[in-house]
Amino acid sequence: MRGRAANILERRVKRAPFLAIAAAVAIAAPLFLLLASVRNRAQTPEAELVLSEREMRLVPLGEGRRWAVLRLDWNRDLQWTQKEPGWFDGAKLTALGFDTRLPAGDSRAPGFYAWQPAREVFLALEYDGRAAAAADLEYPNDIPSRSRLHPVDAALDARALRARHPDRHRVLVVRAVVAVESSGPWDPETRKSSAPFLRGRIRRLLVEEIQVPRGKRALLDALASGQALPAGAGGTSPAATAGGRPSHEVPRYGIVLRTGGRLEPWVAEVTPHS
Repeated sequence: MRGRAANILERRVKRAPFLAIAAAVAIAAPLFLLLASVRNRAQTPEAELVLSEREMRLVPLGEGRRWAVLRLDWNRDLQWTQKEPGWFDGAKLTALGFDTRLPAGDSRAPGFYAWQPAREVFLALEYDGRAAAAADLEYPNDIPSRSRLHPVDAALDARALRARHPDRHRVLVVRAVVAVESSGPWDPETRKSSAPFLRGRIRRLLVEEIQVPRGKRALLDALASGQALPAGAGGTSPAATAGGRPSHEVPRYGIVLRTGGRLEPWVAEVTPHS
């Protein structure tokens, strides 16, 4: 009996250093993240854009959320309607490290490209630029509700990408995950798939949901929950009092979005639409 107790005590003594290390890691990890966030925001902003509700969508409350969260919204749905690769073509995919040796029309192409793993890259998102104007011409019916933020370029080097897109009040440089594919989009007129082509696919942004600072989220919390707005938060604009649903004509708020040296976005200001 004494031997068993001694063995248990010995095992506990041996585990003690590991438990201490685990506890230290558990305490240090949040502090590390906090320091990284402070460092990201302490420097001169890498970019600062004034966006609207169309680009910064409210994530509904619920599922454990007690306050509003914003989702950085770009025109991801337009990827599925492209009839040509645009800027995200074979040459761009090669520059990002993908193996593009097989032509898109080859019968082996779908499997060959589906096998290649997605890659993390730097992505340029342009606000209200040429890509937005082109989308307005092609899809005029949903202009009022569509995001004005469009992907326009990608690179493995953030500085090189910024050098190609120097306007820090119009272009965000963010981290994203992209993949390669060989396919032809469905043509509703001919009811057939068009000829396949090689193109890049943006899977997701590494940071899509953004927490709003406590002192700046009263208006957003009210809109997300459908409650009455705080006094002076939104005037009497019908768009500002539309409850939890976004307006399809007039955005209910504006957002000043900044990114720091780590290219992580944060909300600097929230302003009601007058």
